[in-house]
Amino acid sequence: MLFYPLDDFKLLSIISEIYHKRIYDVEQMKGFRCIYDIDPHIGLFTLRASKKALNSKIIAIEPNPINFKFLVANIDINGIEDRVSALNVAIGKRKEKAILFLSKISRGDGSVKRWHNSGDAGSLIVDVMPLDNVLLEERVYDLIKIDVEGAESEVLKGLENQYKKVNRLIVEIHTTIVNVTEIREWLRYHGFVITRKQKLYTDCLLLEARRPCA
Repeated sequence: MLFYPLDDFKLLSIISEIYHKRIYDVEQMKGFRCIYDIDPHIGLFTLRASKKALNSKIIAIEPNPINFKFLVANIDINGIEDRVSALNVAIGKRKEKAILFLSKISRGDGSVKRWHNSGDAGSLIVDVMPLDNVLLEERVYDLIKIDVEGAESEVLKGLENQYKKVNRLIVEIHTTIVNVTEIREWLRYHGFVITRKQKLYTDCLLLEARRPCA
């Protein structure tokens, strides 16, 4: 069951990525206990993860208040509110306020980084929190999925204290505005091994990385 915005013209491609191409699926997801979905849009991967990892706790963090309403509705209608939590904030390198630039093409393209068509549907002010302030309760985080439309470096820079608790990361990198080498160096410096490199589009790359013990 899915509530979705009728005017989101990229929604079908997002559904295809998650359910047909399964770009965010990883090995052993069935046994995962804790998953973070950073910028989940309306919750498509959140829903898939909840069905793949039936015993998992999932935290979906979405900054856009309109997307957030759809996200919460999709969690509720699918009856998974007992193990899926939703937070209406942006994730970045420090606690602050930031401008979220919105796109007419897809609600999922909202970003704190201004690029391409971002901002053509206006902007709004959102609260930003670093992952270090969010990852406080669990001993281990099996998977953090990051799709933040160009703010990938900022998200990782906010994970300086809690990174040893994270077993796997999947990061969608927008290569026209993000330095891929910088992302790779951050992963390696913090003890992650890159296990998958996948080109999604001309200017979009997916990296999967894990800690050697995971």
